[in-house]
Amino acid sequence: MFQRRRPPRITGLSLNKLLPNILTMLALCAGLTSIRFGLHGKWEAGVLSILLAGVLDGLDGRIARLLHGTSKFGAEL
Repeated sequence: MFQRRRPPRITGLSLNKLLPNILTMLALCAGLTSIRFGLHGKWEAGVLSILLAGVLDGLDGRIARLLHGTSKFGAEL
């Protein structure tokens, strides 16, 4: 009687291209969080956030090349 409607499928987005950019944004968030920790005097948490940001920043380019997901946007980031 009634047909169930399926939500429209998003096309053109590839996880291979999104994953490195997501890692870059996480690194940016970790870096900004470290500033907040520093302003509140939580030095240990700030240092750990900076280290996490560095690790994520190092991984995003390698993962992009590994997955063949490099993009112009990622190169600018």
